[in-house]
Amino acid sequence: MQDVEEHIDLVTQRQLWFFFGTVIFLIGGLMVLPALLEFALEGEAHHAFEMSAIFTMIFGGLMALSMWSREFGRMNLRHAFLLIGGLWLIVPGVAAIPLVGYGMTPVDALFEMASGFTTTGSTVLTDLDREAEGVLLWRAMSQWMGGIGIVVMSIFILPFLRIGGMQLFRVESWEGTEKVFAHAGSMIGGIVGIYLTFSLLCMVAYAAGGMTFFDAILHAMTTVSTGGYSSHDASFGYYSSPFLQWTCIVFMVLGSLPFLFFMKMMAREHRGPLKDSQVEFFLLSVILISLLSAFWLALDQQIGYLTALRLTAFNVVSVVSTTGFATTDYTLWGPGAVMLFFLLTLVGGCAGSTAGGIKAYRLVILSKLIRVRLWKLETPNRVAPIRFNDGPVEEDTIVSILSFLTMFTVSVLAGALLLSFTGLDFITALSAATTAICNVGPGIGDIVGPAGNFESLSSFAKLVLSFLMILGRLEIFTVLILFSPGFWTR
Repeated sequence: MQDVEEHIDLVTQRQLWFFFGTVIFLIGGLMVLPALLEFALEGEAHHAFEMSAIFTMIFGGLMALSMWSREFGRMNLRHAFLLIGGLWLIVPGVAAIPLVGYGMTPVDALFEMASGFTTTGSTVLTDLDREAEGVLLWRAMSQWMGGIGIVVMSIFILPFLRIGGMQLFRVESWEGTEKVFAHAGSMIGGIVGIYLTFSLLCMVAYAAGGMTFFDAILHAMTTVSTGGYSSHDASFGYYSSPFLQWTCIVFMVLGSLPFLFFMKMMAREHRGPLKDSQVEFFLLSVILISLLSAFWLALDQQIGYLTALRLTAFNVVSVVSTTGFATTDYTLWGPGAVMLFFLLTLVGGCAGSTAGGIKAYRLVILSKLIRVRLWKLETPNRVAPIRFNDGPVEEDTIVSILSFLTMFTVSVLAGALLLSFTGLDFITALSAATTAICNVGPGIGDIVGPAGNFESLSSFAKLVLSFLMILGRLEIFTVLILFSPGFWTR
């Protein structure tokens, strides 16, 4: 029996390395696109992408072929953690290879790709307006690929790992969806279809609004993925067009909503309104904050209300959706605005979307938990179950959410502490750690604020922030469990 178990474990390990090799091969294949662009434009980065594509495709292909076995089967929970954690640690490193070949330091290249695939949007690159087109395309592609990977992971994997309360969103709990999309492959196909549709519509709208075709493609990929990479140092502020800014607002919101929500709408075949507690919370919060902030900004800056509404709505949605685009340096609006946007950094979008942050559903359940505790203080014998989307919330889910919020706070403070030892001041260290783990992009202050750049940080600080980006994107526990000694003992 022991020999059989050891054989099964060995086969599963080979299966993991097969997956890793396949992904490395695919990443190498995608490097061909920026290589072709650079070759067509006679750019200086085409050699870096060509050689990187050849190397990674050969390496990944050989790894996958050498590990292939007909005995592959289902993986257990332990191997699922290894697969997810391993992929998100390996992929940024592999994707950084052409950037190193182009001339970036290994740490800077890793930071840029960790920020890309986690859709954070922080960058160490300066003078983007003169950057090689292939590099700009690869950055945008990393966010677009990371966005769809995040959606698939948060729908099909994290709920079954019981991470941070994500078990609320197991696919079988969505009435009607599983009847229309009977198999995981069909559901993934539907999600990719929605993602592609949003990306295409966004690109067409951007092009119609005056963007160049190249900029329209790049910004569409980084808008729908709520990533925030731009081809300009001024970010989205490069475009003063109200049409483009409102278009961006719409697609940032769409990227922040659960993709299963859109699939449920398709499954219902327009049979009346569809309610979702976290969607309602997210949309109401964004609308109310934008409207109230616009009143304050119009009075404070002596500008028209519609202009103020566009400025506040864009930056509020950009931060809450964790996209990270900026049209202006909102930290210049005063201390109140600085504090508001710092708090908005924590919120995030909805579960099952491309957005990061704490997530709307956790805040909804937390508010209900506080309300129930207050009721029990008034009437101790009162029975008041917590419900979410007309279903009961199990105690295990509540414990997972509270555990996540605890570790989220600890991770931010630990990250800020490490960053402070690199010489960063309190505000910069705290906001940099927060924006990294929430996958937002811009922080607070002159260095990492919306008008700043992460290039001046030390190599150690960039490595800490890269780890925090991946930690936040994988809902913390998926990464932390890999550092638990008990996880590696049988």
